[in-house]
Amino acid sequence: MPEYHCVYVLRSLKDFRFYVGYASNLQNRMKKHSSGKVESTKARRPLELIYWEGCSNRTDATNREQYLKTAWGKRYIKNRLKNYLARCEERYRYQMTKKRFTLMARVSTDNRQAIKQVLEELVAKRSITSTDEGFLVKATMYGDSARELNRSLLSALRRVERKTRLRSEWKSGGTTERFFDYVPKGSRKA
Repeated sequence: MPEYHCVYVLRSLKDFRFYVGYASNLQNRMKKHSSGKVESTKARRPLELIYWEGCSNRTDATNREQYLKTAWGKRYIKNRLKNYLARCEERYRYQMTKKRFTLMARVSTDNRQAIKQVLEELVAKRSITSTDEGFLVKATMYGDSARELNRSLLSALRRVERKTRLRSEWKSGGTTERFFDYVPKGSRKA
């Protein structure tokens, strides 16, 4: 199998702009981007790989990279990925109309496998850590209020197992709200 030279497009989840690059080993290059070892994307992390092309010739790949960096090339990318970018735009607009909350929660359960599935549907997998009694969840969620988010999270968990317990702390805008299951346990300014 011939060696491929990749031209790739990253999208910053911080400023939502593109980065176009070239690599002879895309996996290694992505690791460098993710760990902040690439100066031009270091401050724009986290990044997601949204498009890549392979060329068997290095010159063809670097020429394609240069093209994708032009106005015509950016237009090509936006047209090629219009469905994906439309979904991203909807998600971004939703996030801009809602408050951002940072969640720190302990989930106690007897049915770990089923509860883990529900948690993975609601928050990113990397936000969930197993503990002796259940799970520790550290995630970012968007909503109108901490109470509403806490209620929807606990309701989703209890649809799977009624005995599930949720001890949560929601932070937003310098305010911290704590809950034990559905019951508020206090609020304080930072």
